[in-house]
Amino acid sequence: MYFILRRMQSSVPNCITQQANKIRISVQAKPNSRANAISEISQEYIAVNIAAPPKEGEANKELCSFLAQVLSVRKSQVSVKPGTQKSRCKVLELETQLSPSEVYQALVNYSN
Repeated sequence: MYFILRRMQSSVPNCITQQANKIRISVQAKPNSRANAISEISQEYIAVNIAAPPKEGEANKELCSFLAQVLSVRKSQVSVKPGTQKSRCKVLELETQLSPSEVYQALVNYSN
């Protein structure tokens, strides 16, 4: 049983981590896109196209709303970690009971 659990955890990319009751997701945001979409999932980040412009936090709000929809959680459970709001490389914090593997699976299912 230990082997199976370890094998499942290794399939989750390094960009999705868990700390206490929060899941952190490293995101490469691409604002001003035609539509909201997950364009790439790699070990380092999840690339997300966002239709909103990167002005006055509009893209951050749209990013949180989009990922809340993808992960089937409330918008209030998804936030951009302080210090990464103005960068395209963001860290999102997700307050949920989902495991990292469940988050990863939801992202993979949506991107296919």
